[in-house]
Amino acid sequence: EQIDPAVRKVLGVAEDEVFFKGSGCDLCHDTGVSGRMAVYELLVMTAELRRLLAQRVPADSIGEQAVRDGMTPLTQSALKVARERKIPLSEVYRVRL
Repeated sequence: EQIDPAVRKVLGVAEDEVFFKGSGCDLCHDTGVSGRMAVYELLVMTAELRRLLAQRVPADSIGEQAVRDGMTPLTQSALKVARERKIPLSEVYRVRL
């Protein structure tokens, strides 16, 4: 899949990393993907997160703590699926938060 350098930069993907995209057909309406796949992030409430929320700290700080506590952010989960060749990188970029 040809990927715009700006997209690679936004997603933090190396210039030499290769991604694939299906060629498409009538069944997939030329999207190159078939069906749906759940890509998600799961936030498990920890004592530290609870403390930060009670203190009304900025959302970025809460997100950073959640990652330290083991949460995989949505974009990182989607990148993992793209690296497994299940979705194109362009789809990760299209639906990222």
